[in-house]
Amino acid sequence: MKTLLKSQKAKLFLCLIALGILFSLSRGYQSTAKNDEQIIDWDKVRIAFEAYVKDSSPENAKAFLCTLPKDKPEKEKGDKGKTAYYIYINYSLWESKVLAGDRYITEAVFRLVSVADGAFSEAIWEVLSTLAQINPRLFLEVLYEYRNAWYVKHIGYPGIGTKYDVPRGPISELEMRIKALESVKDPKYSELRDECIRLLRKAIRKSP
Repeated sequence: MKTLLKSQKAKLFLCLIALGILFSLSRGYQSTAKNDEQIIDWDKVRIAFEAYVKDSSPENAKAFLCTLPKDKPEKEKGDKGKTAYYIYINYSLWESKVLAGDRYITEAVFRLVSVADGAFSEAIWEVLSTLAQINPRLFLEVLYEYRNAWYVKHIGYPGIGTKYDVPRGPISELEMRIKALESVKDPKYSELRDECIRLLRKAIRKSP
């Protein structure tokens, strides 16, 4: 009888341990899922960008980048209009940094694509289309990092073309963009490069 009771207690003890482990794993999974959730706090974005405007250091550029989610956010909070307008009116600053090859700001602009609209969105596209022409390597490097982002999967390649429209611009510019992209020989980016070139050639064929 004593042996039976000991056996039952041992089984109960093991069950309690197993339940504890399962509970811990469940909390860990929920915590991970919560941390993976894409959220943008526009007030924090604005504060970080204001600091960057005052001091355009690599540290402040990285801090600004870190306030932006890597993909389309599930939740937004803060004053989007005020922040988007502030970034937009400082267009000349971030345009010059992107075209000068600043990796942090280039990534930040890629991240802003999924949340920008109106004139702000058009400004981003204009900068990225120019980047593809003057620094095709950097353009493809960053596009590669975000190739699985919601925007790329559902809309298209920022600065190149969407699933709903072909690139706009003089044929000469489109041809120069193609030539620039063709100069990137790294096989890692060949698939993206070729798709960008295909869209640009499609635009040329459709031009009047």
